[in-house]
Amino acid sequence: MDMYYKSLPEGIDPLNYNFDEPKAIDIKGILKDLKSIMKYEKFYSPQYDFKLHKSLKKVERKIRTNLIIFEGIFLFYFKELREKLNYKIYLEATDEEIFKRRLKRDLKKRGSKLEFVKNQLERFVFLGNYKYVERYKKYSDLIVPANLSIKEKKKIILDELKKILLKYLNED
Repeated sequence: MDMYYKSLPEGIDPLNYNFDEPKAIDIKGILKDLKSIMKYEKFYSPQYDFKLHKSLKKVERKIRTNLIIFEGIFLFYFKELREKLNYKIYLEATDEEIFKRRLKRDLKKRGSKLEFVKNQLERFVFLGNYKYVERYKKYSDLIVPANLSIKEKKKIILDELKKILLKYLNED
């Protein structure tokens, strides 16, 4: 879902903008593109620049697949999106895990400055996690508990995906 962030509104300082609430996501674009993918039609995938906080030129894509793995923090929040998903896995995370993952991802992969990441975490991330993410996990088919190691979490998810794929393959 990361590529579906809306551009930062003009004149707004990124330090004062909450990227961790659903209004920051282009849900209409996600639903439109998901519909196209499910019909094997071409679509225009957005590109997002996390340094500029801006949606860039869209890239034409066409994907022909029977399996779509969709990842993002607001998957369960948007009713119209979660109703299109056949199987939903929720990966629990402690505040400490969220902090470590966000810090690592935003500094290394997104090129964010430490001040920005800490500001977002303190002002928006943890509250947003409770308000828009954690309370919607009830809509998942599988909840992977936070108290497990990463290795154990990966095993649970992979085992579950194997079961789903085997079931799908045996339906034909």
